[in-house]
Amino acid sequence: MTTVWNCGKILRGTSCALLVLNQPLNGPQCELLSKLWPHATLRVTVDGGSNRLFESLPELTPDLITGDLDSIRDDVRETFEKRGTLIVRTIDQSFTDFTKCLRVISTRPENFDNILAFCTSGGRFDQVMANINTLYRSACILPKPVILHSGREITWVLPPGKHRILTHMDMVDMNCGLLPIGSAVVATTTGLRWELKSTKLAFSELVSTSNKIASNEIFIQTDEPIVWTMSTEREAS
Repeated sequence: MTTVWNCGKILRGTSCALLVLNQPLNGPQCELLSKLWPHATLRVTVDGGSNRLFESLPELTPDLITGDLDSIRDDVRETFEKRGTLIVRTIDQSFTDFTKCLRVISTRPENFDNILAFCTSGGRFDQVMANINTLYRSACILPKPVILHSGREITWVLPPGKHRILTHMDMVDMNCGLLPIGSAVVATTTGLRWELKSTKLAFSELVSTSNKIASNEIFIQTDEPIVWTMSTEREAS
């Protein structure tokens, strides 16, 4: 069985849940959130992510705020509560607020195809890696893909098996990578500039960074979970 990932559908936010994490929102993220917010199935801010949304897009209102609530400002919380936002405090310090948020979402009645989590791909390295760790944990929390969106790239974990990633011709020559975070991986690809042919990927050995999309249809087979990341915008020349 091959899992199909339609990037056009993902980027259009068709039947998705939107998450805003406690990291700065950039211009492309704000533009996309404004576009997707009215049509999303569920809209969530994670603790201080409520401040980020209120500062950048004050006209938008989340359906739900989760987290240990140590970062959200009092005025932001009061404003969203008055607008009808549900607030669920999660105090377990064994997990990040992002992970706990997914656990809360897993109990909700809304139906969606995937979760788009808006965060940064730069800044504090420990937060970046915490987000990647949550991607790996998400498969044990809920049966929906969780996709990180930094505004200019999207990142998610491909589980073991065969995958077909549908892009479009505008994405040809854009950057992409396959990152074996967690364990060594044997991967085979079709549709990349530098293909893998039952190639072992592992940190301290070979990793497929700075690769390029070569087709509007990419096939990847992996024997272990692996992080897939791809640009959604071209770098400024």
